[in-house]
Amino acid sequence: MGGKASILKNINKKKKEKEVKELLIIKDSYSKFKFINIFVSFKSINNEILYLVYTNEQKSLIFYNLIDNIKMNEIKNSHPTNINNIRYFIDKINNRDLILSISFGNLKIWNINSECIANINEKTILTACLLNNNNENYIISITKNLTATLRNRAMKAYNLNGILVKEIDLAPIFGLDNLPSKGFIDCYYDINYSKNYIILCNDYSSFSFDYNEQKIYQEYKEYYNSYERYTIIKVEKDRVKLIESIKAGKINIWDFHSGEFLSAIYVKDNYFLYDICLWKDNYLFIGCSNNTIKLLDLNEGKIIYEFKTYKDSVISIKIINHPKYGECLLSHGYLSGGIQLWDINILIDNDYN
Repeated sequence: MGGKASILKNINKKKKEKEVKELLIIKDSYSKFKFINIFVSFKSINNEILYLVYTNEQKSLIFYNLIDNIKMNEIKNSHPTNINNIRYFIDKINNRDLILSISFGNLKIWNINSECIANINEKTILTACLLNNNNENYIISITKNLTATLRNRAMKAYNLNGILVKEIDLAPIFGLDNLPSKGFIDCYYDINYSKNYIILCNDYSSFSFDYNEQKIYQEYKEYYNSYERYTIIKVEKDRVKLIESIKAGKINIWDFHSGEFLSAIYVKDNYFLYDICLWKDNYLFIGCSNNTIKLLDLNEGKIIYEFKTYKDSVISIKIINHPKYGECLLSHGYLSGGIQLWDINILIDNDYN
């Protein structure tokens, strides 16, 4: 780890070698499932602590200080089964940091002081995110209906006390053959439209869902590619883009509001893609199943850099701004691969600016 990594191609199409330095490894982290949101990192609302929140094989929820490199707290046996989803949310109404964690059938909301403020036990819960809508905070979850067909899905909104306030049956809206799958949900607020959208995916499409009007806003459909997908939003001056990471080895780019397909970038067809994150607006880091992290130039449509990390898949990656090291990349491997902190400043030179 942290050794020489080979450039595939750089912008000027000349070969060189660089070293991406590993600054830290958290050895006790664990991911039983290949879900991308298995850890979070954020600066606390009072701007004092850079947190890393993750889980281990013993189902603990661990709060780690990335500045002082110490564990601040460990909530042992925080869930009845292994955690598969950890999300962060700024509660601006109450001026606090919140953590959402999920194991199959159990969802909890935690204050940063490790107080559990909501505990939802619903055996059909699949995934969730946190949403502020009309100055109210909600937990938005996707569940499956076990009383009818297993393919039924519902979107449920809970308040932060864990009380159900809204339920939307998605089957009549999406159709039974088009329902969102279990692995991904996210929220996007468009400031120009003053609207909240829920981002959902199935094996053939990504969707933007108008939360207030309870209808599909756009479907970003790919008819021939049946694989899991994850999305991020890229806001530009004159356009909002939805970028898809498709497990089959491809990146799709869509116009978020019109649904227009803009471009496809083929990464590789013999390994899977997982989490993606933007860097410097024009670059995309990609976690891959062949134990590499790749850097994609979105303008050129080419992989320009890669380096090996774990012995298995890289399922989750995040960019953070560390007060000591500057811009860094955090990555999490499948199972007990650990969380690694990488110094990516080595990539910043005239070739990448």
